[in-house]
Amino acid sequence: MADELDTTTSSTPESAPSPSPSSAPATDSAPSSPPSEPTSESSGDSKESLLNAVLKVVPESTEPDVLADPAHPEAPDKPDDGQAEAESESDDDDSEPPAEAASPLIRKKINKLLKQRRELRSENAQLKPVAEIGSQLETFAKTNDLSGDDIATALKIAAARRAGHQAFYEAIAPYVRESQEYLGIALPQEVRQMVQSGQMTEQMAKEYVRQQMDHRRVLAERSHEQTSFAKQAYRAAQDQVNRSVIAFEQQLAASDPDYKAKQASVLRTAQAMLFERGGTITNVNDAIAITKAAYDEVNATIRKQRPAPQATSRMPNGNGQTHSARAEPGSLMEAALVGLSRSRNGAGHP
Repeated sequence: MADELDTTTSSTPESAPSPSPSSAPATDSAPSSPPSEPTSESSGDSKESLLNAVLKVVPESTEPDVLADPAHPEAPDKPDDGQAEAESESDDDDSEPPAEAASPLIRKKINKLLKQRRELRSENAQLKPVAEIGSQLETFAKTNDLSGDDIATALKIAAARRAGHQAFYEAIAPYVRESQEYLGIALPQEVRQMVQSGQMTEQMAKEYVRQQMDHRRVLAERSHEQTSFAKQAYRAAQDQVNRSVIAFEQQLAASDPDYKAKQASVLRTAQAMLFERGGTITNVNDAIAITKAAYDEVNATIRKQRPAPQATSRMPNGNGQTHSARAEPGSLMEAALVGLSRSRNGAGHP
């Protein structure tokens, strides 16, 4: 009976009628059922209220959560675009700091730095177009294998073009004539005379002129390469001589403590010796030999200037004798005798 009642009430809690007084003893007749334990809802309410009480006392922590997922970090609060732009403008501002921002000395230094910053900006703005032109010109010269003379010639022709047609024609006329002769459009005067005299045909004359101009061009390029190679070899030899002489001077300084005082004299002596040899050095050995010879000559000159040491005489004279200590004179006669003895020995007054 009790089981049926429990089933009915649990299945239809809303439609079940309130128990009548006659059914009350039936519910009370189940003493074997244990007392009901407190539900989880009541315990959860007590824990939540305790946690809320603690959070009201303890402030919220601002430290980052080390247990958070690194793959999905929380996005920090970022200022809006207007605030970021204002901060960037404030960092790039050239205005002077207010009077209350720092001491007068610091404000003076800040103003000086701001002035230098403005000057550098102005200078950079003036030099930037020039640098861009120079960079473009350098790139163009490297791409087309132009030398400094080629660039100078092109600039002269451009300046003549600005000056007028007459100046431009006079500037480019030699180059136009040379191109005409190479292409066979025109012939040099001496070759034209040979054609007119029948020594060669016109076609042979054109080929002859072209070969002569190619030969001259090859000779010019070879001369330029030889000159460049000679300059590079000279610079390499000069660097090697400098390093060798510096290393030799370091050795002299390590062995001679007075070399620093002699260095200027050694340099002047080496220059004089180099002038006597015609001012040319062929290799490193010549440079080391001249430096060593100059060093030896300076040492010899210093030794000559030093006074010769005087030998001590085996028989010292009376002037160099050391007088023994005497007692204080007790009378006028003893004082007179002491003074007479000192005057004979050349001693001064006591």
